[in-house]
Amino acid sequence: MNKKTIISTLLLITAGTALIFFLLVQHKEAFSLPEPKEEIIITEEEVKQKAENKEIQTYFQNVSFLDHPIELLFFDATVRGSTETVHKLLPRDAKEENVLKVMKIYEYMMTIKPERGNDILLELAAAAVKYAEKYSLPVGLVVGVMQTESMFNPKAVSNANAAGPMQVMWNIHSGLLQANGIMSRDQLFTTDLGVAAGCLILSRYLRDEQSVAGGLKRYYGTLSGNYISSTYSNWHTYELYSSGILETGSKKALAKDKSYLTSLMTTNKPTTSKKTEAKPMTTIGEIKIKKQDGSTIVWRAK
Repeated sequence: MNKKTIISTLLLITAGTALIFFLLVQHKEAFSLPEPKEEIIITEEEVKQKAENKEIQTYFQNVSFLDHPIELLFFDATVRGSTETVHKLLPRDAKEENVLKVMKIYEYMMTIKPERGNDILLELAAAAVKYAEKYSLPVGLVVGVMQTESMFNPKAVSNANAAGPMQVMWNIHSGLLQANGIMSRDQLFTTDLGVAAGCLILSRYLRDEQSVAGGLKRYYGTLSGNYISSTYSNWHTYELYSSGILETGSKKALAKDKSYLTSLMTTNKPTTSKKTEAKPMTTIGEIKIKKQDGSTIVWRAK
């Protein structure tokens, strides 16, 4: 490249740069970023006022948003945008007490197993409240069994072919389940009927045995100290969480409680689970569960 060509190239670059600069100056509005909008700040008191004056459109009809309005409004929006199954299990006219229970269970499940997804966990939480109430079960026990059995996985299948979120054995319970509207094994894998099936069976066992530990033994298929301690531990951890004591660190608390409860019991080697009756194992110890309502559940094993 000769000297003349280099000079011509430099002149062209200079002229182009000058033209771009001229255009930027003349039309700077087109090339400038918009002014940031003023930040909108709304206080919790203002949210309360808007809720009280019915200025906020909500999904739930029977819920007062005056207590913890931010938390409740977020949950209301989550439910409103969720699945038909959620709306069926938790309708707009649901009792406030049940809405608050579902909200706490959902938050707990999201803390323990967030990868399951919002809709799945919300469906399971709503089903737990609905069927715990229908079959007169402690909702915390339903959550504890579901966590122990499947870790909130509605598609779970065990080595013994137990199915769904509460690991129900279709080949054993098909007659009872069909008599109650659950017509096929595939329905055990749904969040709604999978929980319904587990609650129906568990309630029968608890009523027959007049004992939580005895009912869990029948549900699991054998008296397993590990199974019972895990379920009690999960139940206990949920109760602590729902009371507000454990806002964070539930996984750590779960492991700590499980270790503590296991240390209270002496068991033989675990026997085959689901659903073969075995000789009772020797279990020694006492477990106390402090519930949210202030009452205490005591299990003594001899």
